[in-house]
Amino acid sequence: MGVGRVGVGVAVSLLLTLASFHLLVVHAHTSTPSLAPTPTPSCHPSATQALGGLLTKEDYEYDVKFLPYDQQVSTYIEEGEAKRLMLPLISAGPLTITVTPCHAPLSWTLSLRPNTTGEEVVEETYEGKDPKVVDRETAHPGLYVLQMSANGGGSQVHVQAECRWAPAPTPSTITATPTPDTRGRALTLSWDTTSSRNRYCLAASEGQSFSSLCAARAARATPSVSGVVLGCTNEPYYQLPYTARRPLHVAVWAVGRPGPPLVTGLVPPRPRSRLPRLRPGRLLRRVLPPGGTIMARYRVRRRSRRLHVVAVACGGARLQLQVKSSSGKRVASAASSLGALYLSLQDSPPRTLLLQVKTTPPGAATRIFLTAAHTARVLPLPRPPRKTRVRVKSIKCDSATVKWHAAPGPYQFCLLLEKDNSGRSRRISPPRQCGWERMLRQKAAPGSRWCSEAISGGSKWFRVPRLTPNTSYIATILARHPTTRRTLALTPAAFSTPPCRAPRQHPVS
Repeated sequence: MGVGRVGVGVAVSLLLTLASFHLLVVHAHTSTPSLAPTPTPSCHPSATQALGGLLTKEDYEYDVKFLPYDQQVSTYIEEGEAKRLMLPLISAGPLTITVTPCHAPLSWTLSLRPNTTGEEVVEETYEGKDPKVVDRETAHPGLYVLQMSANGGGSQVHVQAECRWAPAPTPSTITATPTPDTRGRALTLSWDTTSSRNRYCLAASEGQSFSSLCAARAARATPSVSGVVLGCTNEPYYQLPYTARRPLHVAVWAVGRPGPPLVTGLVPPRPRSRLPRLRPGRLLRRVLPPGGTIMARYRVRRRSRRLHVVAVACGGARLQLQVKSSSGKRVASAASSLGALYLSLQDSPPRTLLLQVKTTPPGAATRIFLTAAHTARVLPLPRPPRKTRVRVKSIKCDSATVKWHAAPGPYQFCLLLEKDNSGRSRRISPPRQCGWERMLRQKAAPGSRWCSEAISGGSKWFRVPRLTPNTSYIATILARHPTTRRTLALTPAAFSTPPCRAPRQHPVS
């Protein structure tokens, strides 16, 4: 019997020596001293007192390590390998143990060997890759044995034991708010937390969720995995430099706290309206929204040095056109009070363009016609000339000369003449666009409409005969496309004919 006791004493001393040696080689992350729980007699027992008499012969077969309190211990377990961590507790009190696998699923069992005589009791078992927290408000004293094994591949494991207990935190949510920046694509993620920690780490990914911070770091270090964002902040919010195109998995941890995240959330992607595609030489028709702005995208062909754009607003609205690159950089812009505008890009534009058309005041127009092409002759709309105002010259009591400018191209022109019975002088600008095609197909009253054949651009004029003396008129010039029959109205002109003078009477001799 004496020899047996001496043998057990030598074995215990040897195991304690090995445990002290393992304390030097196990990587431990010490938490912030100011946030550590207040030590109690149950937290810092004597290793010799706790281990004496509680070891078994089976312990010699494992890589046994001593688990300190309030420190995160990191160890790597090879596939098929098993390790044991010993945690002594000399008196009853609160206890929290957190086991965090990083790379592969883990199987572990937590058992208790009481100080008093009795059989070993299994406290908790788990198999998986998610962090697991074993918390006891009042834990029984004894030697806690954590046995871990990796069956799905090698994995780094973080284990932390604390002599404290806290209720489960109140669930919180992730709030995503678009943040204005130079490109308009930033996203601010914020969360509510009752944690006393003032520093957080965040992981965001469009493809997968992470149950632990070390798992997110392992995925970030894997070349085959992309789209993982890791960051730390001192405030309960974090700004992403982009807006997610797919649902974004977000998890937040308090620095120095292992295990499951404090906050998790799935941020839906920001709604993105698909911009209509404008094809070369095609006409895009769009109903204007309440804001009076539409956008379209145009794909520029290779080796194209020029681009022609025509926009027409149905109604009496002013137009503003902005051409931007796909990154939002402005390439060109134009404005017109005619209700229609023409823009020609001389330099080779970027491969994809964004065309933004805005009408002012909002509500003045109902629809937008937009077209673009690399050559002007295939545009389905007439091009507005540089000088858009109609002028009336040489006004007499029964005739007048109407002058205007025509844009380059073989366009037909129609002169519409209507009497103005309002009795007041007025200036019509911008003109009413759209709807003239139906009127041109109808039969007109004699002396109210004249149309020409397709003619080239330049300065044009027409002498209007058989006018009524002392009458107000409105002269409108319509440019009509020879193929599509689409029309474009120039700014009308209002004029009045004077009364005719009576012929001079000559005396009869």
